[in-house]
Amino acid sequence: MGLREAIRTVPAKPGIAIALTLTVTVSAWQGYTTYSACTHRARLTQQLHQAILAASVSAAGELRITELFGPNWNKVRVFQGYKPQTPSLNCPFEWHWSSAERDQIAEQGNLTILGLYKDQAFLDFVDYRSDWATFDLDDKPVDRAKAVFAVSRPDNNGPFFLRPEMP
Repeated sequence: MGLREAIRTVPAKPGIAIALTLTVTVSAWQGYTTYSACTHRARLTQQLHQAILAASVSAAGELRITELFGPNWNKVRVFQGYKPQTPSLNCPFEWHWSSAERDQIAEQGNLTILGLYKDQAFLDFVDYRSDWATFDLDDKPVDRAKAVFAVSRPDNNGPFFLRPEMP
Protein backbone atom coordinates (compact mmCIF):
# COMPACT_ATOMS: atom_id res chain seq x y z
CA MET A 1 0.00 0.00 0.00
CA GLY A 2 1.41 3.33 -1.06
CA LEU A 3 1.32 6.56 0.90
CA ARG A 4 -1.46 7.99 -1.26
CA GLU A 5 -3.66 4.92 -0.73
CA ALA A 6 -3.03 5.04 3.02
CA ILE A 7 -4.02 8.72 3.18
CA ARG A 8 -7.25 7.99 1.24
CA THR A 9 -8.32 5.35 3.80
CA VAL A 10 -7.76 7.51 6.90
CA PRO A 11 -11.18 9.26 6.77
CA ALA A 12 -12.96 5.89 6.54
CA LYS A 13 -11.44 4.61 9.75
CA PRO A 14 -12.85 7.38 12.00
CA GLY A 15 -16.22 6.88 10.30
CA ILE A 16 -16.17 3.18 11.12
CA ALA A 17 -15.18 3.92 14.71
CA ILE A 18 -17.95 6.52 15.05
CA ALA A 19 -20.53 4.15 13.55
CA LEU A 20 -19.43 1.34 15.86
CA THR A 21 -19.53 3.64 18.91
CA LEU A 22 -23.01 4.87 18.01
CA THR A 23 -24.25 1.31 17.47
CA VAL A 24 -22.93 0.16 20.85
CA THR A 25 -24.34 3.26 22.60
CA VAL A 26 -27.82 2.89 21.08
CA SER A 27 -27.87 -0.84 21.85
CA ALA A 28 -26.85 -0.23 25.47
CA TRP A 29 -29.48 2.50 25.85
CA GLN A 30 -32.19 0.25 24.38
CA GLY A 31 -31.18 -2.61 26.67
CA TYR A 32 -31.19 -0.37 29.73
CA THR A 33 -34.60 1.16 28.98
CA THR A 34 -36.09 -2.29 28.33
CA TYR A 35 -34.55 -3.59 31.56
CA SER A 36 -35.88 -0.60 33.53
CA ALA A 37 -39.41 -0.88 32.13
CA CYS A 38 -39.58 -4.66 32.56
CA THR A 39 -38.23 -4.73 36.10
CA HIS A 40 -40.57 -1.85 37.07
CA ARG A 41 -43.57 -3.83 35.73
CA ALA A 42 -42.39 -6.99 37.51
CA ARG A 43 -41.80 -5.14 40.80
CA LEU A 44 -45.30 -3.63 40.80
CA THR A 45 -46.87 -6.99 39.95
CA GLN A 46 -44.88 -8.67 42.72
CA GLN A 47 -45.92 -5.96 45.21
CA LEU A 48 -49.56 -6.58 44.38
CA HIS A 49 -49.14 -10.37 44.68
CA GLN A 50 -47.43 -10.10 48.05
CA ALA A 51 -50.06 -7.66 49.35
CA ILE A 52 -52.93 -9.93 48.26
CA LEU A 53 -51.26 -12.96 49.88
CA ALA A 54 -50.65 -11.01 53.10
CA ALA A 55 -54.22 -9.69 53.16
CA SER A 56 -55.63 -13.18 52.63
CA VAL A 57 -54.07 -14.44 55.86
CA SER A 58 -54.42 -11.27 57.95
CA ALA A 59 -57.10 -10.86 60.60
CA ALA A 60 -58.66 -7.92 58.75
CA GLY A 61 -58.50 -9.70 55.40
CA GLU A 62 -58.33 -6.46 53.47
CA LEU A 63 -56.10 -5.06 50.77
CA ARG A 64 -55.43 -1.34 50.89
CA ILE A 65 -54.21 -0.25 47.46
CA THR A 66 -53.30 3.12 49.01
CA GLU A 67 -50.40 1.50 50.83
CA LEU A 68 -48.84 -0.10 47.76
CA PHE A 69 -48.03 2.28 44.97
CA GLY A 70 -46.86 5.57 46.42
CA PRO A 71 -48.64 8.84 47.14
CA ASN A 72 -48.89 10.45 43.68
CA TRP A 73 -52.15 8.91 42.46
CA ASN A 74 -55.70 9.67 43.59
CA LYS A 75 -57.77 7.20 41.51
CA VAL A 76 -57.39 3.58 40.51
CA ARG A 77 -59.24 1.89 37.69
CA VAL A 78 -59.39 -1.88 37.18
CA PHE A 79 -59.56 -3.24 33.63
CA GLN A 80 -60.30 -6.97 33.67
CA GLY A 81 -59.97 -9.05 30.52
CA TYR A 82 -57.82 -6.28 29.03
CA LYS A 83 -56.71 -6.70 25.42
CA PRO A 84 -53.86 -4.35 24.44
CA GLN A 85 -54.28 -2.40 21.20
CA THR A 86 -50.54 -1.95 20.73
CA PRO A 87 -47.66 -4.44 20.68
CA SER A 88 -46.64 -5.62 24.14
CA LEU A 89 -43.28 -4.82 25.67
CA ASN A 90 -41.03 -7.84 25.24
CA CYS A 91 -39.19 -8.53 28.48
CA PRO A 92 -36.28 -10.91 27.90
CA PHE A 93 -34.45 -12.98 30.52
CA GLU A 94 -37.65 -13.36 32.58
CA TRP A 95 -37.47 -9.74 33.77
CA HIS A 96 -41.28 -9.87 33.42
CA TRP A 97 -43.54 -11.45 30.82
CA SER A 98 -42.34 -11.84 27.27
CA SER A 99 -44.59 -10.27 24.63
CA ALA A 100 -45.71 -13.74 23.54
CA GLU A 101 -46.64 -14.70 27.12
CA ARG A 102 -48.45 -11.40 27.71
CA ASP A 103 -50.34 -11.72 24.40
CA GLN A 104 -51.37 -15.27 25.32
CA ILE A 105 -52.62 -14.11 28.74
CA ALA A 106 -54.62 -11.33 27.04
CA GLU A 107 -56.06 -13.69 24.40
CA GLN A 108 -57.27 -15.99 27.19
CA GLY A 109 -59.01 -12.99 28.82
CA ASN A 110 -56.75 -13.26 31.89
CA LEU A 111 -54.96 -9.91 31.74
CA THR A 112 -56.00 -7.38 34.37
CA ILE A 113 -54.66 -3.85 34.55
CA LEU A 114 -54.81 -1.57 37.57
CA GLY A 115 -54.47 1.94 36.14
CA LEU A 116 -53.22 4.62 38.52
CA TYR A 117 -54.38 8.17 37.80
CA LYS A 118 -53.83 11.67 39.14
CA ASP A 119 -57.18 13.32 38.46
CA GLN A 120 -57.68 12.50 34.75
CA ALA A 121 -54.00 11.98 33.92
CA PHE A 122 -52.69 8.43 33.59
CA LEU A 123 -49.59 7.82 35.74
CA ASP A 124 -48.75 4.13 35.78
CA PHE A 125 -50.25 0.67 35.71
CA VAL A 126 -49.91 -2.72 37.35
CA ASP A 127 -50.59 -5.82 35.27
CA TYR A 128 -51.33 -9.29 36.55
CA ARG A 129 -53.11 -12.51 35.70
CA SER A 130 -56.80 -12.56 36.59
CA ASP A 131 -56.70 -16.33 36.89
CA TRP A 132 -54.67 -15.60 40.04
CA ALA A 133 -56.89 -12.84 41.48
CA THR A 134 -60.06 -11.14 40.30
CA PHE A 135 -61.88 -7.99 41.36
CA ASP A 136 -65.63 -7.75 41.91
CA LEU A 137 -65.60 -4.31 40.36
CA ASP A 138 -66.48 -2.65 37.08
CA ASP A 139 -63.93 -0.50 35.27
CA LYS A 140 -65.07 2.81 36.81
CA PRO A 141 -62.46 4.85 38.70
CA VAL A 142 -62.23 4.32 42.47
CA ASP A 143 -61.07 7.16 44.69
CA ARG A 144 -57.88 6.53 46.62
CA ALA A 145 -59.68 6.63 49.98
CA LYS A 146 -62.12 3.92 48.81
CA ALA A 147 -59.47 1.62 47.32
CA VAL A 148 -59.90 -1.00 50.06
CA PHE A 149 -60.84 -4.56 49.13
CA ALA A 150 -61.85 -7.61 51.16
CA VAL A 151 -59.72 -10.56 50.07
CA SER A 152 -61.03 -14.10 50.06
CA ARG A 153 -60.22 -17.35 48.34
CA PRO A 154 -63.35 -19.51 48.25
CA ASP A 155 -61.48 -22.38 46.62
CA ASN A 156 -58.00 -22.89 48.10
CA ASN A 157 -56.61 -23.69 44.65
CA GLY A 158 -58.57 -21.05 42.75
CA PRO A 159 -58.09 -17.34 42.29
CA PHE A 160 -58.31 -14.78 45.05
CA PHE A 161 -61.48 -12.73 45.05
CA LEU A 162 -61.30 -9.01 45.86
CA ARG A 163 -64.54 -7.24 46.78
CA PRO A 164 -64.65 -3.48 47.46
CA GLU A 165 -65.32 -2.48 51.03
CA MET A 166 -67.41 0.62 51.30
CA PRO A 167 -66.05 2.89 54.06
